[in-house]
Amino acid sequence: SGGAIVTQTFTLQAGWNTIYLEVDPVNTSPVADPDGAGPLLPVNSMTTLEAVFSTLSCTDCLESVWTWNVPVSRMDFIVDPAEGLWDQPGWKRYFSANSVGPDGESQAFLTDLVTLRVNAGYLVKLSDDLAGAVTLVVHGRPVVPSHRWVKDSYNLTGFPILPGATPTVQTFLGGSPLTEVYRLSSTGEWDALAATATLRYGEAYLVYFDNQVANA
Repeated sequence: SGGAIVTQTFTLQAGWNTIYLEVDPVNTSPVADPDGAGPLLPVNSMTTLEAVFSTLSCTDCLESVWTWNVPVSRMDFIVDPAEGLWDQPGWKRYFSANSVGPDGESQAFLTDLVTLRVNAGYLVKLSDDLAGAVTLVVHGRPVVPSHRWVKDSYNLTGFPILPGATPTVQTFLGGSPLTEVYRLSSTGEWDALAATATLRYGEAYLVYFDNQVANA
């Protein structure tokens, strides 16, 4: 599909991060004949997710990427990523080859997330021993913001906020059915945001959609 390619830049840190994609990512990895002999169609050498995260400004620092697979199921409670998400229903995940489990073996075989969607939130786990900020640059096509809310449930999402803008929770969401907002800490815990807390461009949150408020 056509359309201008733009970039969305994120500043990440060691440990847990969240991102909210406002562009539809394109796979910029080289295209190759899968077996060199044909007649199979040429394919990208990396999945879209791998191509996107290959732009990280650190080497071998990515451990995992997670997203909530909505609207398949409701999120009834908050699970802190640090306590483990892999066996929780509803989460899709990507593990890098250097993401090692408690047994010392790579967890890459558990991967079931290979692409990324626009207007969606993701958890990104980077190595805990990183020093300083890390940059992620996503190349994609701009898309009109939209979101499909799961009612009476937590949703992993961000908001269409302009770069540099810092609206508060109250001014941005006051009076809406979005009644609870949680920010992910670098240690993998969800912290409730006060009404005076500021929302950030490109950041994803856990947001509760209260259907009773929506129908009031």
